[in-house]
Amino acid sequence: MGGLSGKAYLKALSEAVARKTNTASAKRLPYLNRNATDISPERAKSYSKAYQHKFTRNGSITPIECSPRLLEEALFFHGLANRPNTLFEMANLIRDTIAYQNIVTADMYLLMLQGIKNSRGKALIRSAVALYIEAHQHIKQFSQEDRNLAASLLLDIYSNCKDVSELLLLKIAYENYMTKSVSDRTLEARYIGAFIQGYLNTGQYIRAVDLFERGVADLHDALLPIDQTLKCLPTKGVLISMSQHEDVKLLTKWLRTVLQIDRSLLDYETWSEFLSIGLYLNHYELVKLIYSELIMHEVEGVSLDEIMFSKEAQDLEKKSKVLSSLSEETLAQILYTLSSNGDVNSTLRLIEWHFLHKKLKGEKGLTKELCIAIIKSYCYHDDGQDNLSLKNVLEVIDSFSKLGPELQVSFRDISDAMSYRFMRYDAVDPNVEIAKLQEQTWAKQPDAVSDEMEEMPRKIRNLNLHNSEKGNILKNSEILDLFVREMISFIQSKQLSDETLQTFLNCVLHHLMKYQNATGLVVALMSIHQLNPRFALKWFNKDSFDLILKTIAKSPASKLLGYEIYLFMQRNGISLSSENFGDLIASALHGEEENDIVKLYMNAVKKNHFALPEVTEELLRRKNAVFNSVDPATPIAYSESEKVDRKRYYEIDKRDSGYLRLILNKS
Repeated sequence: MGGLSGKAYLKALSEAVARKTNTASAKRLPYLNRNATDISPERAKSYSKAYQHKFTRNGSITPIECSPRLLEEALFFHGLANRPNTLFEMANLIRDTIAYQNIVTADMYLLMLQGIKNSRGKALIRSAVALYIEAHQHIKQFSQEDRNLAASLLLDIYSNCKDVSELLLLKIAYENYMTKSVSDRTLEARYIGAFIQGYLNTGQYIRAVDLFERGVADLHDALLPIDQTLKCLPTKGVLISMSQHEDVKLLTKWLRTVLQIDRSLLDYETWSEFLSIGLYLNHYELVKLIYSELIMHEVEGVSLDEIMFSKEAQDLEKKSKVLSSLSEETLAQILYTLSSNGDVNSTLRLIEWHFLHKKLKGEKGLTKELCIAIIKSYCYHDDGQDNLSLKNVLEVIDSFSKLGPELQVSFRDISDAMSYRFMRYDAVDPNVEIAKLQEQTWAKQPDAVSDEMEEMPRKIRNLNLHNSEKGNILKNSEILDLFVREMISFIQSKQLSDETLQTFLNCVLHHLMKYQNATGLVVALMSIHQLNPRFALKWFNKDSFDLILKTIAKSPASKLLGYEIYLFMQRNGISLSSENFGDLIASALHGEEENDIVKLYMNAVKKNHFALPEVTEELLRRKNAVFNSVDPATPIAYSESEKVDRKRYYEIDKRDSGYLRLILNKS
């Protein structure tokens, strides 16, 4: 149709639409507009200019001299070419005609509204309302179809509204004309949608969301199908606004509704935006929804065996286009959110498919990051079997340690997740068990003694230790001892690797350093000593001693304790770094600064030409400590006055260091 004249183009377009709709009669111009998609902007502008040249105040034709059809054609092309100024010049030319009411038609009003809609000019909204009302007041032959189209065009025009006062004009048009003349059942939904869009355009998020939710409910009561409601309302825009306002809880709720009704409302780019905000906020519910309904939806019902034994690797590409398009960074973020919320099944399934996909492409699929994600998933997964869950974690760690050094997991990678699991250790309190047995016995006794029994205090389990975010069951020394011995015995009985044992022990030491104190450390070391007297040299590495020294540095009662560790490391040729000396100095500076232990450490620092960490230097400056040389054979940690002033700390330190000396001397 590119080389046709304007009239010829319209004739060809009309015939094409008639064939498409299987109708004999030609469509009027306002009803051809939506089908004029094959014409280029340049061609439309060319036609518009040709008609503009005909209709000028000094042109060859005046409106009164021609047929309404020719005027309609001019308005059609001006609107199609997105030339609103020319469109209104033509309208004013018609209006200035002496007997313009005799030549104006319903189609002219409709074409004007279509031209305003195509221009997307927010400054023309008031003009559109005026034209809509004028058409109802002056056009006698305004058919039901025309009224429906006019209302639809006006509501479309309001998608660009950025002035709340203009919504009042729409309200007037709606109540006085639309409700009385339009038969379209979706009219109310689109009217509500125009207000919602107006609120969104003017930054009134809360009003927009409130109207959206009330609108869906009211339209449901009015028996409008939910799928039509969501299509008529600016659902996608509302959801995007929820995402932009980080209202992820509400976003997740409405995404579920949309997915149940019509997932075609959202394109891939929109899904990606929602996934990004879910990952940014680490919002499990939103990420899990997108994981289930988008990422893994394409491979739902397809087993890994089907793909494994398929002849073509491309079969997987066909089944999982979204999954295969994920970047490594995005995949890692999804795995982090799933695993950190304990969703073991989702984590493993995503990893399985991703690993398989990369393997079929000739790439190495399993990485250390994926291994860490799996371990974290097991740690955060609460299945009601806390001790078994931790043992499962240890077996998973062990399985990865055997796959190669590049997949070896360090305590640094999983320490926080392991602490989460440690705090949920399920210890059996014998006193609680005895109380339960007594309660069962009392239940069988005569009623005569029941009152007396009810008055007796009973040992009960404190669930707060397990359920509270701040609860730490391992602060109980007996439970800590039981925990350490049980888990090491499990590792030994299952013949798990030395690397797994070392990782577990360092995670325990990190937990004690972060959440407990030096006394807890000594309890744990004594428990380990019972299973292997030479544990310090057989099971510990440099990281282990670093963690021990950091724990001691935090404790207010660890001067002697730190000194015992220092002697052991010196005696066994275990190197001390400047950070280690910083921790030792910090432990010795609790209480009176002038003590031989600090002087001994400072002499060692000078001898080894170490540069102390800045935090240690600042601590020394704050303490204003001055140190002279001291005989390292007879250092005195506590003066007689400090033994009195800090009696409690001195006794704790003396007790703990005595235990530690005993077990280290046997190592």
